[in-house]
Amino acid sequence: MARWIQAAALLLASAVGAGAEEWQPIVTYHYTLRIQDRVAGVMEQGYSKAHKPSGDLFRATEGMHAEVQRGKDTTQLDFDTFFVETASGEPLKMGYSQLMAQDEIKMEYDFAGDAVAITSQKKGQEPMVTEGAKTTEVVIGKTQVQRLLKKEFLARTSDELVVSYKTMKPEMGFEPVQVTSTLTAVEEGDVLGERKTISKWKTDVVNLNLVSTEWYAFDEAHDMAIMIYYSVNSALGNLEATLATKEGADEAMSAEDKRPELVHSTYIPMDLGFKEAKERLFRDSGYQQYFVSSKDGSRPPILDTGYQRVAPVEGRPDMVRVTVDMNDAEHGQADVGDQKYLKPSAMIDFDHPEVQALAAMVWKDQKNFYGPPTVFQLVYSSIRVTGFAIQNSTLATGFASASETARTKSGDCSENAVLLAALLRAIGIPSRTVSGLVYIEDANFSPNMGWHMWTQALIPKTAADYVAVDTDRYWVDVDATLISLGRLHTVGHIALGTSAMTDAEGHAAELKLVNMIGNLAIQVGEGSDIHKPDYNAMP
Repeated sequence: MARWIQAAALLLASAVGAGAEEWQPIVTYHYTLRIQDRVAGVMEQGYSKAHKPSGDLFRATEGMHAEVQRGKDTTQLDFDTFFVETASGEPLKMGYSQLMAQDEIKMEYDFAGDAVAITSQKKGQEPMVTEGAKTTEVVIGKTQVQRLLKKEFLARTSDELVVSYKTMKPEMGFEPVQVTSTLTAVEEGDVLGERKTISKWKTDVVNLNLVSTEWYAFDEAHDMAIMIYYSVNSALGNLEATLATKEGADEAMSAEDKRPELVHSTYIPMDLGFKEAKERLFRDSGYQQYFVSSKDGSRPPILDTGYQRVAPVEGRPDMVRVTVDMNDAEHGQADVGDQKYLKPSAMIDFDHPEVQALAAMVWKDQKNFYGPPTVFQLVYSSIRVTGFAIQNSTLATGFASASETARTKSGDCSENAVLLAALLRAIGIPSRTVSGLVYIEDANFSPNMGWHMWTQALIPKTAADYVAVDTDRYWVDVDATLISLGRLHTVGHIALGTSAMTDAEGHAAELKLVNMIGNLAIQVGEGSDIHKPDYNAMP
């Protein structure tokens, strides 16, 4: 759940490139962040310039601090980004840093060479450098985007205006993002005590399937647009960023006596009674069908993965049939050897001594089994060690890496998923994390589907010997949070997306899914302990 909250906060949301002393400030803007009409944080956007013999460079920075309630616990999120570009908008360098659960991670993407140099660094550790392929698409940086909006608005011949461009968002890695902004209104209004022309836009970030409302005024002195308001609707409530003075933003943050609650408010209620839901959705055998529809009429972007299969529903373009079959794991032989499921990253840092010590416990646990270790035994031991390592189950943790979880011994579902993925990779088993929904009961024992994270392991379907290479591999779902309840997984899971959590992708996987929060409705279909599903059954 933590990573979904983080991704939602990033929707509202380290100085490098030419040397900090060479950057000349251009302008700084401050914002108040609100979720569910409550003040959740503050944000600062800054623009600066550096003179170089080859031409001026521009840098855009953004810093965000937010606080939210997760049940009774408070989570603090600190996230900073930067983007360095040429005068024409060509990206040179960008990155982000995040501080959550006392775990600081910094990512930097350098476009100077033939490939993208990706540098990740955690607090107190040496940086890790990898490479990625550069895009051939034309993209522009954040400063140039602000100038483009102003230029197109002032040059318009009517109030019907559409501006399209491709950019990059540091928190999404270096994948180009397609953006289309449509002018919806023009009016005069007050902007921090000055009368200005305000342009209102509907902005569609195509890669995220996300539509937001954005208002801009124009800064004549600095040749750029000023964002004065941003809003996007979700089940978390209306997420807003409003231009303010620094003093005004800080005062609003201090004056708010209660932060927005972002766990229980996102539950999806089930159309079952408590006893029936428990019996049907907490099974670890057989299959279960769901009919998942979207409130906005679009097809829910749910995928085939792990034990899950998705099919259209005739006559319902807004609905898909999701079947979770514990006997039908996804064939993953094509992913065998794919290094993104085997290598360490800033989040799945299994090369850290704290995680390596836990991995040694996995091998030691094999003495509890008879004969040589099988893949299944190693996965089971990894889950046992994960459960042993996370002794304090708490929602206060923001979103911690595997080593931070091993150090603090605390976390919730996301920490369980990441640590288990790290332990699997440490012993040579490919892994990835899954974001989705799980059957959960609220304080009144009412059945719901709640946002969740678990793990997938690429292993044989049978208990084949670990060293066997002639057995096909399958993506098998495992949920480390269930080990204390005697389960490895249940049919009460609906997967919405998977992630290898590489340094190259950043938070792209979660940002692409966060707009599903609040847009889904679920009907429970047929299910059985043993029988095969009837794919023709209707809700």
